[in-house]
Amino acid sequence: FEALSAKVDWDSATSTAVATKDGVTVKVTINSTEGVIEKNGAKEVKTLDTGAVIKDGRTFVPLRFVGEAFGNSVDYQKVGEIGLINIGK
Repeated sequence: FEALSAKVDWDSATSTAVATKDGVTVKVTINSTEGVIEKNGAKEVKTLDTGAVIKDGRTFVPLRFVGEAFGNSVDYQKVGEIGLINIGK
């Protein structure tokens, strides 16, 4: 979220990361396989490939969901043994 210049807040009561940018709010709850995107008064629930987790004090969320939630395209290219993901509008 931060790499896309979104403002990120943490709701400790619900273990939910809340990111906002350009009128879009994205919510992801730890260990849930659903993410919520709120835009222009509409709320959309998306199924995540895997649930969000906390590891070493950092929150990890599926990259495709994060990128697409803010209107970016996400492509995957395998180069050698490394996966490269390009995010751009």
